[in-house]
Amino acid sequence: MGLFDDAFDHLPGLLPAMFRGVPFFMPDSDHEAGRRLLLTYFPGIDAPGLDDFGRAPGVIHVTGVYVGEDYVVRALALQAAFEAPGIATLLHPWLGEMSVVAEQPAVIRFSDRALGLITFDATLTPVRTSLAPVVSTLAGLLGAVDGVITAAASFVSLALAGVSAVAVLSHAHDTATACAALVDDTVSAAPEVSGLSPTVASAIEAVADAVAADGGGAAPAQLAAAVVAIGAPIAAAGVTAAPSAISPAAGYVAPAKPISARRAVTLLRAVAGELADVETLNTPAASVALAMRVGLVAEAVRAAADIDYESRQDATTVRAALDDELAGLAGETATFAYDDPAAGAGLWRAVGDLRAALARDLNEIIGRLPSVITVRPPAGISAWLIAQHFAGDDPRAVVAMFEDIVTRNRLRHPGVITTETIEILL
Repeated sequence: MGLFDDAFDHLPGLLPAMFRGVPFFMPDSDHEAGRRLLLTYFPGIDAPGLDDFGRAPGVIHVTGVYVGEDYVVRALALQAAFEAPGIATLLHPWLGEMSVVAEQPAVIRFSDRALGLITFDATLTPVRTSLAPVVSTLAGLLGAVDGVITAAASFVSLALAGVSAVAVLSHAHDTATACAALVDDTVSAAPEVSGLSPTVASAIEAVADAVAADGGGAAPAQLAAAVVAIGAPIAAAGVTAAPSAISPAAGYVAPAKPISARRAVTLLRAVAGELADVETLNTPAASVALAMRVGLVAEAVRAAADIDYESRQDATTVRAALDDELAGLAGETATFAYDDPAAGAGLWRAVGDLRAALARDLNEIIGRLPSVITVRPPAGISAWLIAQHFAGDDPRAVVAMFEDIVTRNRLRHPGVITTETIEILL
């Protein structure tokens, strides 16, 4: 961990990226787009000759940042990555994963005025083997969620398949049962329990049935599927169902969602946090607990895609929280990958893909959202005057902004603002 528990808290807006497996943050990036054209001029002819040599390589200029107590080690790792020969993989927070080559040396900077911080600039040229299809960021995100769920189930299956000792297998079963009970207790304590109980109870029962069926170690796949799917009912309760291909009958009223998507994300993260404290005595049991947490966080990401975000700050907060959860799970999965690459490597890779898909999808959403600013109003000014100042001459916009200012800042007397600062949604 770096100097700070979370770099996002101290340097807001940082976006995670990776080059040859070395992670860093990418606050800025630009890339070239166009074609390679050659203009030839002839004497006495106004129009030049034009030769088209195809698409330009699309050079990417990257500004990288890293904050942490291991900043010197990270700088050396980046140096080794840039000096390594051959094609490299760049994980770009906006453009996704791509193959690149560094035609020019990168510039890595230290400063005695910013200890614990390194910055670097790199110019990278994409290596295109084929024209990648354009896929929506939402489809990519949901596909990455399903990929993590599948990888987590495979992770548990492989961890349990080779277990022959009855005591070891029994402890793995006890861990699955204890985790399921903890999920049940956490959900039961939620105010929305009446709407969630039936579906969550079915998921809990599925874990119990799988544990009973796996008594001889013959059905680890069933237990794995039940463990990673335990958070699916919570996410489904908060996600708006896809419209039916057949129009509903007249007078049909769609059933209300038991919880909002935002509440589903909060509840899934809370359950995953509770499971982090479950003690395990062996690797198979630890794999069961870890896979269940991975499934819960993955379902939280699925629900986050359905949130109606109010502002850039709102979406950025959710993105940072979920990315932090996924980063922690990736670190724990990497530990398994060292000891058992066959079981852990696939899940580690899937979690990394989900982090990238989450960043791409929410970054696109953030770019379309309004921003919340903080202003210091003159003493005794009216909220109506502030709304007029920021909303312009449209009366409808002034009224809407006035109501938002009063609600957002909990103003008891809108005619005379007494607080030092207020928030405004622009």
